Amino acid sequence: MNKKGQAGFILGVGMTVLLIVITLSIIYSFMSENSLNILDVLNESVTLSSGTGYLDNDDLTAVSELRNSTMDVVTEECNITLETGYLQCNTSAFTDNLCYADYSYKPDGYVDSPLARILLSFLPIILATISLIFVAGYIQFKK
Repeated sequence: MNKKGQAGFILGVGMTVLLIVITLSIIYSFMSENSLNILDVLNESVTLSSGTGYLDNDDLTAVSELRNSTMDVVTEECNITLETGYLQCNTSAFTDNLCYADYSYKPDGYVDSPLARILLSFLPIILATISLIFVAGYIQFKK
């Protein structure tokens, strides 16, 4: 390949790599930390009305503990709907209609697919590799 062909090839590869870097950068900028991590809430206060109430978040993954106002563990006294955060509790366990909850939930925008979470977490490394290839190609072209 002559010098003119090499220049066109390097320019084409460089433009392609640049477009990929820009595209991946845009995707990464829209992705928040909450997209990859399940969040924990400790000691959330919930007011119960006739033994029912809602946690502040829905799409729960686990409720580790419910306590009454005297901090007695009363998790067994309540039925919990994980999808909505709805609590239906035995009112005898709660003297003042107040409950404290420890739980984990999936925040809005959470990526459910494990493979997609892995790929998104490696996005900065992918961007760095593409940039390195572009710089190496540029240096090779300059020789």
